[in-house]
Amino acid sequence: MIKNILLAITSGLLLALAWPTSGNPILLFVGFVPLLLAIDNINQTYKKSFWKVAIVSYISFIIWNVSSTWWIWFSTPIGSIIANVLNSIFMTTVMLLYSYFSKRNKPFISYIILIGLWICFEKGHMTWEISWPWLSLGNGFSQYHQWIQWYEYTGILGGTLWVLIVNILFFSAIKQFYIDKDKKALIKRFIFSTCIVVIGIFGSLYIYNSYTEIEDKVRVVALQPNVDPYTEKFKETNKTSLGRIIEMTKEVLDSSYTIIAGPETSLPRAIQMSDFGKSRYLYDVKNMLKGYDDSNFLTGITFVNFKDSIKPPNKWSNRYRDYKNKWYDIYNSSFFVSKNTDNYQYYHKSKLVVGVEIFPYRNFLGPLLGGTLINLGGSSMTHGIQEERGVFTTSRGHKIAPIICYESIYGEFVNGYINKGANMFVIITNDGWWSDSKGHKQHLSLAKLRAIENRRSILRSANTGISTIINQKGDIGETIEYGNKGILVSEANMNSEVTYYSKHGDYIYRIFAFLLVLFSISTFTKKKQNL
Repeated sequence: MIKNILLAITSGLLLALAWPTSGNPILLFVGFVPLLLAIDNINQTYKKSFWKVAIVSYISFIIWNVSSTWWIWFSTPIGSIIANVLNSIFMTTVMLLYSYFSKRNKPFISYIILIGLWICFEKGHMTWEISWPWLSLGNGFSQYHQWIQWYEYTGILGGTLWVLIVNILFFSAIKQFYIDKDKKALIKRFIFSTCIVVIGIFGSLYIYNSYTEIEDKVRVVALQPNVDPYTEKFKETNKTSLGRIIEMTKEVLDSSYTIIAGPETSLPRAIQMSDFGKSRYLYDVKNMLKGYDDSNFLTGITFVNFKDSIKPPNKWSNRYRDYKNKWYDIYNSSFFVSKNTDNYQYYHKSKLVVGVEIFPYRNFLGPLLGGTLINLGGSSMTHGIQEERGVFTTSRGHKIAPIICYESIYGEFVNGYINKGANMFVIITNDGWWSDSKGHKQHLSLAKLRAIENRRSILRSANTGISTIINQKGDIGETIEYGNKGILVSEANMNSEVTYYSKHGDYIYRIFAFLLVLFSISTFTKKKQNL
């Protein structure tokens, strides 16, 4: 068993050393091989293997999780522990199911089941309320975006499929060598597996070098006020916070066609939605833009709606203090002002951070854990969402996708903006919660994948950094580094063409979900017949 534990540790280290932003993703192609060998050894050696497979799998995944996302600790120590422990358990469950099916099927079928299980796990992590898709395997290439330009056809699940296939080929080659001791056959299998990696990379490099952006330029501005979220930002008044954003904007206003973006929660204190249209804040923004009809302004805001009702008006409604019949809905939102609208356009963030913006499965877990969660530093409050994506229309009729922070790591979710006609993405975020760690760097790196999948330019405004412009190939342009106050002025190209992935979404998941169900039914049917 010691040998199997060492193999598990090796897998965990390989996956950790492959991960952005300092890792090399080439290691992803062998990262699962030691773990698969350990599971195979256990299944061959022990009649009852459940707990042994669970132990080696958990060792691998807790090493990978902690090494890659330890920076969550800066924002929430308890949340960091829960995220790493739970995610490792979820990944371990995938390997336990694979172990079960591998004993009852031929290798080829069990490999398809493994791929289906992992892809369904990643997709599930993008959709349920305990969502944490940060370690989806396809994300591992974000620093080497030149290698995965074909994500415009597959999305990140194409990268996950690539990684799993190559790992399985290497594993099966080694397993076969243990049986027949044929070195020549082993070398041939290794060469074949390596060729799949090489073809994927060089095919992508060809796309990268041949892709040309359509020339439809617009001047873009990203504001980075660099306000500490712990000591300043949420202690300021809205007047002070917005005043700073307005003063920065005035420095770059001119008569050109411009998209101006301020960061998430630039107005940090909740404002009643029904009052905002008549508020001094909106008046000040409109007054700033007077005489600059081609300037379009977007930034973050916290909205609230109070409602009188016996029952909760929405599934995300929160009771107001001790009042039995008074409720409020709170939203992490963005608003947009241009000459095309009499008042303003708005969008509510719809992918929420677990434990901070959303209490998962609140109707079920709330009565059980509400008080406990608050004592651990969490919240039983949940934010509201917008069921469908929304886009903002500029002074010249272009459509802008307002992506708020965490939303930028969800591929098919972002496609919803394309379905609404988005020509360009604007990401507004506040990455200061993670200090100067890998967290904000990984978050920026993942944004590049959205640019490639949809071939859309991205303007990114981050409160503390990194604010930047990303082109349609995923290249990062001018930047304002983390911890600096500044104004980024650049150009971006609008695009109205729709990629295959934008149109069809995560079809790879649907294919493998079907195969997984098919082979699962076949497995249980055979087992029943044998009985």
